[in-house]
Amino acid sequence: MKTKANFPVELQINQARREILAIASTDCVDRDGEVVLPSGLRTKGVNYAGRPVLWSHDRQLPAIGSILWMKQTGDQILCKYRITDKTEFARDIFELIQDDCLKDHSIGFEVYDEGPPTPTELEQHPEWKDCRNIIREFEILEFSVCNVPCNPEAGTILKSKSYSDTTRKLLGSDWDIKDCWQWETKVAPESAPQIQPTVQPTPEPFVIPKPKFARKVLSTDEMILKALERHTAEELIAKIKGKA
Repeated sequence: MKTKANFPVELQINQARREILAIASTDCVDRDGEVVLPSGLRTKGVNYAGRPVLWSHDRQLPAIGSILWMKQTGDQILCKYRITDKTEFARDIFELIQDDCLKDHSIGFEVYDEGPPTPTELEQHPEWKDCRNIIREFEILEFSVCNVPCNPEAGTILKSKSYSDTTRKLLGSDWDIKDCWQWETKVAPESAPQIQPTVQPTPEPFVIPKPKFARKVLSTDEMILKALERHTAEELIAKIKGKA
């Protein structure tokens, strides 16, 4: 897996939702003498939503967040991601980003096609004269917040707690995109089939029934026999005389 770090620009941050909009890569010659072509980003059958955001490509540490969407637009690759608030380390990273102490980003990717620039490519891009290698097809495996930049143009976007006019002009409605799947399927979110959630019936409250005791009705003779079992004849005669 190759990695490319990005030069800092200003961040677009949504503090309440802990979301950040960044430029993941551009088509300039980086400090390794390479060009990562944004048009080479694999998207067919690939969903970048949910892929990890790491600290400095350290796969030994838990992820500090996840990608919400990633897409190529012109000569850039844009990435919107979220940093979790469930670990102290991730909270510290988010605080450092908001404090302008951290601005750099980096991509970790798998290369599928690369090679030296062709004469046609150099003719179309004379600024690539110092380029030794062009990465023409790749898939991003993870996105990292890091310290050291590599790409002198890619990085982050205008810092603002609200959606600024500059960002709106640059990105249109990209800040509102939920994930990148629509960029692969070409199906707008509103035209996708809506799955109705299954409504579970409210369970009836469980009531413990009160115990019912059957009472046997005794005949007159049975009552007299029961009385004789408990009392003597003299006691019964005395009771009867007392009630008379």
